[in-house]
Amino acid sequence: LLYEGAAAAASYFAVSAGHTEASQNVWDTALPYLQGVDSPADKLAEDYARSITYTPQQMSDLLIMELGITPTGSPADYFTDYRYTDAGYVKSLTVCGTTVTGPKLRAALALRSACFAIHYTEGGDFTITTYGYGHGVGMSQYGARQMARDGSSYEEIITHYYPGSSIKEDSATPLAIKYGGKDIPIVEYLCRTTFREIGDNSPIEALKAQVVCVYT
Repeated sequence: LLYEGAAAAASYFAVSAGHTEASQNVWDTALPYLQGVDSPADKLAEDYARSITYTPQQMSDLLIMELGITPTGSPADYFTDYRYTDAGYVKSLTVCGTTVTGPKLRAALALRSACFAIHYTEGGDFTITTYGYGHGVGMSQYGARQMARDGSSYEEIITHYYPGSSIKEDSATPLAIKYGGKDIPIVEYLCRTTFREIGDNSPIEALKAQVVCVYT
């Protein structure tokens, strides 16, 4: 996968929140072909929305251990001032008086996605609902499967999720790749990795799109 003649950052993830995320909102670097595209079918994924619960003590412990933030005051006021990206992910929020990015809080609380909502029940627990699964940048694997089922080719899937990119045959394809200290034939590596990442029951065009990403 190329962009302006150079290998592209062919990132991918499981399920978006309905629109993929811009690279700079997750990894600081803005890449023109990773500025986010619509992926509406993702909202139909069985595990699109998931909720987890933390007690106030568990939340306090996590904020201290993972972020170095010691909560004070009412738990209802721990999380305020949400700011969102154009894709609907949490860009930043105030956590007990400290500004924290959405991706950083996602990592601290072991959330499935940075598209989340936190609700506190007075005298009870925190309920966090996440939408989508993964960092959100690049190709949505669920979206790729749905596009393939709707008749899109792997080229169409790739150009949808990486606008302005192109696919070119690599004349210097290696016969094997070093993995775990062993030489593994490149075809075997691509097949194993693709099946593990997107599932061997995926439509063939989605599998091809995944192979392009894995190889790149």
